[in-house]
Amino acid sequence: MGNENRSLWSIISSRAFIARFLHMMFFDGVTKSFGVIVEPVVSQGDLPYRTVGWIFTWQLASCYLATPFVTVLLRSEKTRLYATLAGFCVGLGYIGLAWTLNISLWLSLLMTSLSGAGLSILLNVTVINLKTTFSDGSYARAYAMSCLGTNFGIAVFPLIMSFLEELYGTTDGLSIFGAFLWNTAIVGLITTTCSSGSSVDNSVGADYDDEEFNQVSHDDHQRWSSHFAIFFEQPPFIAFFVLSLLVETSFVAWAIYLVPYGESMGLEPNRAALLSTIGGTSGLLGKIFLAMVANFDSLHPLIVFTIPSLIIAFSYLTTFFWSDFAGLATSSVMSGFCIGFQGSGRFTMLGLVVSDEYFKSAVTWLYSGYILSTLTGGIVAGFLRDISGNFQAVFGFLAVVCLLNAAISLLWILSTTKKGWKKSHSRGP
Repeated sequence: MGNENRSLWSIISSRAFIARFLHMMFFDGVTKSFGVIVEPVVSQGDLPYRTVGWIFTWQLASCYLATPFVTVLLRSEKTRLYATLAGFCVGLGYIGLAWTLNISLWLSLLMTSLSGAGLSILLNVTVINLKTTFSDGSYARAYAMSCLGTNFGIAVFPLIMSFLEELYGTTDGLSIFGAFLWNTAIVGLITTTCSSGSSVDNSVGADYDDEEFNQVSHDDHQRWSSHFAIFFEQPPFIAFFVLSLLVETSFVAWAIYLVPYGESMGLEPNRAALLSTIGGTSGLLGKIFLAMVANFDSLHPLIVFTIPSLIIAFSYLTTFFWSDFAGLATSSVMSGFCIGFQGSGRFTMLGLVVSDEYFKSAVTWLYSGYILSTLTGGIVAGFLRDISGNFQAVFGFLAVVCLLNAAISLLWILSTTKKGWKKSHSRGP
């Protein structure tokens, strides 16, 4: 029995939704918090920005790198146990990073790998659970709403990190922050099991067809044996894949270097951290708007990629001429709104681009591709800061990435028919 018109309560009361919401809050919140300690780490460790960018983006890269291995865990009956332990790994990685940043680059990378692996387990478990739970027409709406957690994290976590760093210093502050992140274990405790034949969700509004779910699991082997088939059987995914990597590159560099940019313009650290809060809050509005759009199933590449990319590029370029707090805050409002809309819009739109039988393969390809895009965002942006001596070169680079994104998305639209960018529905299960 389908649930094409699920009530709002049936969505937000499901364990799959709550787990995804909390994970998104921690996932992007902790990533944005790295920006608060970029300058202290650079000055205390006498490190170039590209090295710090490498260390901080390696957490995300290792998260995505672990994705193919994590999919194996999704077959296990102990998914909840693994997800809970993953939450503890996230906090432990941050505590270890605090004490290795000024000792060894490789130990620092090892610690960020530990937290990244924990985030990877939680990331994959929650997104697949959400897709399975809302396999009817409610998925786009549920995913868009769960992504609101991202902006709560982006708005709050950098302020927490800034407070701890100012009060206790970089090492002790990051250690306490890591202990706080042990709360990510809560996501594992409330998440649901992904293995075949198990109950996926037992909350209000959950309705599943076990035979259909078992069929999806039975097809896993076939999908793994033809992992590249998605690029041939679902051509729209090629453009979607490239555009998503560009979006991720821009987001990661923005997340890490926004606060240092504010500090380089003469803002106090606490005030510079407010730029992240402003961006996160406006991003929340962007995702609320996305939820309204997704509810009417009207997502389109022009809406998700082209227009937001042009606005973000404009917001970055305005900081070249208006670099006081008001100017940077205005830029954060514009970019934050569009990044919030565009970021969650990608996966909301994914269900329209690929058939259900290729959904897991698409998620794996995207997260694997993000390895390159996250490292590019952190390292290349840091390298530009090192050779130019200012952060305007960084945001100029990000503006170029966004303009490239807009150009590619326009070519995608122009090269297809009105609905040619969507999946081939005849190939769905």
